[in-house]
Amino acid sequence: MTFQNELIKQLKSGADRGLQAIQSASKNLSYSELLVEANKVTTFLLNRGMENQSNRSKPS
Repeated sequence: MTFQNELIKQLKSGADRGLQAIQSASKNLSYSELLVEANKVTTFLLNRGMENQSNRSKPS
């Protein structure tokens, strides 16, 4: 399993349980909100030609 697949799995798990991902004096971010932001970054990168590693063939 690739790193990004494991990360998404963990984010979804936290989101399903309603947990807070980031807490600071000025901002709280739930795992659901973090997953939404991560998807925005992924879309941004893919739209600019970044290669999707989960679709990349493995080296021989």
